[in-house]
Amino acid sequence: MSDSGPVDKLISELVREDPDMVDIVEEFVKELPKRLAQMQAAYTALNWKMLRTLAHQLKGAGGSYGYQSLTELATEMEAGFSRQQADQFQAWMKQLAGMAQAAEAGLKP
Repeated sequence: MSDSGPVDKLISELVREDPDMVDIVEEFVKELPKRLAQMQAAYTALNWKMLRTLAHQLKGAGGSYGYQSLTELATEMEAGFSRQQADQFQAWMKQLAGMAQAAEAGLKP
């Protein structure tokens, strides 16, 4: 992390509505780096079916855990993977990594 300023915080709507859900949301956020690694591995193997599956799962989970922006990005990714479009992959992964970091920051008071 750089010293260029504060990290953006992405706060779960689920936690805003029910603070008791923070532990469940925290587990999801902690799993995001693993999901990104799985996507990177599937991309390296050009496994389009796995990429679509992983994006689809992230799309549903993002919404379930209160991260609409994550769902929107995963929706875009799923559509791209369905067309076997790889040109946006690195940009999408950078966005996802930023969202994962912001979601982690959003769990802290």
